[in-house]
Amino acid sequence: MKRTLIAALFAVVCSIVAQAQAAQAPKPGPEHKKLGAFLGSWSVDGEIKPTNRYGMPAGKINVVERYQWMPGEFFLQMDREGKMAGADIKHMLMFGYDAGAKKHTIAWFGLTDGGGSMFGTGTNNGNTWMWSDNGHTAEGKPFQERCTITLVPNTSYTVKCDTSADGKTWLPAFEAKATKSKS
Repeated sequence: MKRTLIAALFAVVCSIVAQAQAAQAPKPGPEHKKLGAFLGSWSVDGEIKPTNRYGMPAGKINVVERYQWMPGEFFLQMDREGKMAGADIKHMLMFGYDAGAKKHTIAWFGLTDGGGSMFGTGTNNGNTWMWSDNGHTAEGKPFQERCTITLVPNTSYTVKCDTSADGKTWLPAFEAKATKSKS
């Protein structure tokens, strides 16, 4: 009987501890939730400019971007697939929020175009997002990028990016318009 009472008491204590831990699980804040404006699928048409520092040839862009929350909704994953300058591409981007720096974060990975990567931070003011990134081309050449994205919620967004090899001279690199899919 004493063993049964101890086992029952142990089970009750474990249940209380488990409930307390579950109640303390962190939740995404308002800055994380702002990223949700991009959820869904978007058709993107645009152009890579001849003056880009991405290590890519100039040409038209026609891609689909699919945004979805990662478990816990602290990070938004974007998968991009389609054609850039006539070549098939697949990219993956991860967006988050760094509460210490009070900035959004971005990580870009070129999955099919030689392994380029880019990491940066961004700020949000209403429907305008400003991103500053540092990256490397597939050949390992460094570049810097700054982009402005203007969002029309649940409808479209435009993006304009400049790149620089030295952080001093900035040239047009990328311009596109995205339209949200109805489905």
